[in-house]
Amino acid sequence: MQEQVDAIVVGAGMAGLVAAQHLTEAGKTVRIIEKGKQAGGRVRTDVVDGYRLDRGFQVLLTAYPEAQRYFDYNALDLREFDSGALVFHGRQHQLFYNSQRHRDRFVETLRSDIATLRDLTILMRLASRWKRSSVEDLFNQDQITTRKFLDKQGFSKRFIDRFLEPFLIGIFLESELETPQRMFEFVMKMFSEAPAAIPAKGMGVLADQLVAKLPEGSLVFDEEVRNIRTGSVKTRSGKIFEAPIIIMATDPTNMLRNYVEEHQPYRSVANLYFSADQAPYDQPLIGLNYGGSRWVNNVAVLTNLSKELAPEGKHLISVSVIRDTEHGERDLQKIVKSELAQSFGNSVLDWQLIRSYFIARALPSPSMFDIELDDQDVTYHKGIYLAGDYLLNGSLQAALYSGRRAAEVAIKSVVETPLSSSSSADEDSPE
Repeated sequence: MQEQVDAIVVGAGMAGLVAAQHLTEAGKTVRIIEKGKQAGGRVRTDVVDGYRLDRGFQVLLTAYPEAQRYFDYNALDLREFDSGALVFHGRQHQLFYNSQRHRDRFVETLRSDIATLRDLTILMRLASRWKRSSVEDLFNQDQITTRKFLDKQGFSKRFIDRFLEPFLIGIFLESELETPQRMFEFVMKMFSEAPAAIPAKGMGVLADQLVAKLPEGSLVFDEEVRNIRTGSVKTRSGKIFEAPIIIMATDPTNMLRNYVEEHQPYRSVANLYFSADQAPYDQPLIGLNYGGSRWVNNVAVLTNLSKELAPEGKHLISVSVIRDTEHGERDLQKIVKSELAQSFGNSVLDWQLIRSYFIARALPSPSMFDIELDDQDVTYHKGIYLAGDYLLNGSLQAALYSGRRAAEVAIKSVVETPLSSSSSADEDSPE
């Protein structure tokens, strides 16, 4: 089978869906070729026995400029996290709140054994700076590591160990905090400007909103791209799609022979979802576990935010493990439950595992963290363009923005000429 369209997008993740939206709005006929059965890429939600499970613990930073551009927040029915965390280690539980967002909690936070007055003062000073600074300003800074930046600011070791480290490990999925300062400050600016939230029915509805903007028939599922050349794409099943615009909105390493993989390694995470009759805590907060020998980094009782994520009377609990592990699902859940039982009691041992996700490619780790893409950054070859968060940084903001930029550059630069099977870019084929 052969089909001719104006544009082909390879990959139906966030970047691909946004690219397709812009191409469609420009009057192009588009086919999005996706090897899986569902759109969304890493931002998907599975329904298992009435539980709605995101593929890895994820939140929407509602301050993301690109998210505000593309999503209808009211329709998402967002459920907001309180700005802070339940910090725990063993039997010790303490609440930490962002005093700028929860002023009535300042004294409670100060009395905790998490942060000193100096720590809170430094945070407030930085928050003021983040408010004044543009995103571009933050990314124009030198790339010292987050760890060095935190030490330089004068935060106490206690505050770093008990709050900042587990909080940031959960975001960046790396324990040494080698992520550049610019990315840390960008993320903190986003957290300080607007709440983190999840849609009432899971993060997968983000993809649903984007798909709904596309014409019927735009998406082609269960087709794996095997061969790419200027002007055409061939799938494993033998189908050929021809178009003057091709946007690679997935990892191009195995599809474009001459593409140099500069953005590895990816960062991994194990995410386990449990069902429980009783929640370990009641607040709409993330739970942060500290201590050098810990397995669990963070916990979230998602039904504290949205009851729609679980059957009536049940709680849905997400547990994230950042450590490298060779343990299988059965052994890892035993380790996790045993560790959490020390903090939340033996009722944890009655939790029922719903599903676990071992996500080897959870976040890209680019060599340079950036926020903007020039035309050449998204142009692989005449007629072939790149999109994906790996081009910038591991974030939803980067994925959405890269999809937009790839489409903009493609629309601007493509020359409408008859397609030819004898393209000069035959070398782009992986075969």
